[in-house]
Amino acid sequence: MANESATGLSKNSAATLSVLLGPFIVLPVIFLILEKNKYVRFYALQSTLVFLLLVVFGKVLSYIPLVRDLGGLVLIVGFSLWLFMSIKAWGGEEWEVPVLGKLVRRFLS
Repeated sequence: MANESATGLSKNSAATLSVLLGPFIVLPVIFLILEKNKYVRFYALQSTLVFLLLVVFGKVLSYIPLVRDLGGLVLIVGFSLWLFMSIKAWGGEEWEVPVLGKLVRRFLS
C-alpha cells in the first residue's frame, strides 16, 4: 500500500503523470492537492514550477528584440527537462531540478 498513491495509481505512475501533464500546469496542481504521497507531491510541485517558469521566461524573451530567437532554445530545454524528469519519475528516483528542487523540498517540508 505504501507504493500506491491517493489516486489509486502506483506512486511512480502518478509522479510520471504529473510530469507528463506538466505543460498543462493545472493538472499537476490537481495531483498536488489530491496526493498525500511525498514522492508524487514533490514531482507535481516541481513540474508545476518548471513549466510555469518556462512559460514566463519564453514570454519575456519574446518581447526583447535582441534575444527573440532564443525562444526555440527555451522550447528545446523545456522538452529535454520534461523527458528527463519523466524518466526519473518513472524509475523511482527523486531528481531535483537545480535550484527549484531545493525550493520544492523546503516548501513541502
